Order: sequence, then structure tokens, then C-alpha cells
Amino acid sequence: MLQVYSLSEQNRFYKQAAAFCLRAVAKHSPELAQAVIDSGSLDSLVTCLEEFDPGVKEAAAWTLGYIAGHNAELAQQVRRCVTVHTAAFHPFQHSSAHRAPC
Repeated sequence: MLQVYSLSEQNRFYKQAAAFCLRAVAKHSPELAQAVIDSGSLDSLVTCLEEFDPGVKEAAAWTLGYIAGHNAELAQQVRRCVTVHTAAFHPFQHSSAHRAPC
């Protein structure tokens, strides 16, 4: 799988391309979508939603949508990661101020 652990350190072109590749894998089946999650990509994709570049945001959003669209279990994993991420970066809106990986 792609080098997703250092995705936050990469430039916007790398992030967009990585999200596109992950989307190409995740869209085919629930098993492949789960493999994308198991690779640790979910946290990086959610982080990309807060990027300045709209292309990075769009690519990440499409990938998360394909993952969540397969079934309720995958949708719940995406929702849980988004919730954890939001709570960590917007502590005044939520009670939890620490961030755990998804």
C-alpha cells in the first residue's frame, strides 16, 4: 500500500495522487475498502479534508465516500475517525482534546 504514514509531510500533489490511488482500490469492494482502512490510510484521508488545496480535499472526500458507501460497518469506521479527528482539532466544540489514530 502507499506510504500513508508520512502523508501529512508531503506536498499537495502527492496527497491528491495518494487519495486518488486509494480511491481506485477502495471503490471496488468492501474487502478492498477494509484493506485501505487496515493500511492506516483512514486517518491520513480525514486529515486531508482540512487541507487548503481543494483538489486534495475533494480526492480525500471521494475516497472516504467510496469506503463508507459499501456498508454500514465501513461507514461507521469512517464516521468514528472523522469524529475523533474533529474532536481533537476543535476542542472547544467537543469534550475530548486528544487525538488517537483511527
